[in-house]
Amino acid sequence: MVGAVLLDRPDTGLEPHLYMPTAVERMCIRRRTGAKLWAHARLRTITRSPVARLVADVMIFDETGRAVAEVYGLEFRQVTHGSAVARG
Repeated sequence: MVGAVLLDRPDTGLEPHLYMPTAVERMCIRRRTGAKLWAHARLRTITRSPVARLVADVMIFDETGRAVAEVYGLEFRQVTHGSAVARG
């Protein structure tokens, strides 16, 4: 979700590549959810070398606007051909 949104923003300077989630600093689940959710992501970091790395905080809300979960430091890294082959 975060990576896909960022690729639509020309100000990030990111090229259309595959970005996989690789880490989470902290996660807080506040309550059970209903069927409909929405999220707000805030980009904290973009690192472009040696491979692109994105770090964002994501807040997840139910349909009434109540916070149901918070994800801090959600990290994505660009998947390159070499990294995909090396990990098999």
